[in-house]
Amino acid sequence: MALELDPCLTPEQHRLRDLISDVSERCWAASWMSDTEFEVWRLTTEGGSWGQGDVGDLAGLLARVQALAQQLDAWIVPSDHERDCDHEPREQAIWRQEYASWRLARPSWTVPRSSALASRSSPRRLHTRFTSRGERWGQRGRPPASDTGQQ
Repeated sequence: MALELDPCLTPEQHRLRDLISDVSERCWAASWMSDTEFEVWRLTTEGGSWGQGDVGDLAGLLARVQALAQQLDAWIVPSDHERDCDHEPREQAIWRQEYASWRLARPSWTVPRSSALASRSSPRRLHTRFTSRGERWGQRGRPPASDTGQQ
């Protein structure tokens, strides 16, 4: 799905923005949501799943996103300027720092595709959260006793 022309992007950057948007469409049926730029980068660099899509389903599209991003040495992000731009390019060196900060603040959410919990027929996908030591959180989002100081 092609978005409107953005005066802050070159034609090639428009292509990258539209490819990122296509990933969001496949995962959430929404062209660009909050954190789309981060989640699509995560899929291309770390794998995993997002919404109704996972890296296996999106492999061809993610490869095109990654190749174009590398060619342009840029990533597309929502514009934080007050001009007539919805999106703007970010140099990858700067983007990687922004992504690293975002990633540190985000939990790791994954469910193996083969898991019954990840069934597409389920109205809501369930996720398993892991602590920094790789332990699973307990039921109802409670951390294991070792994370709460309990023995």
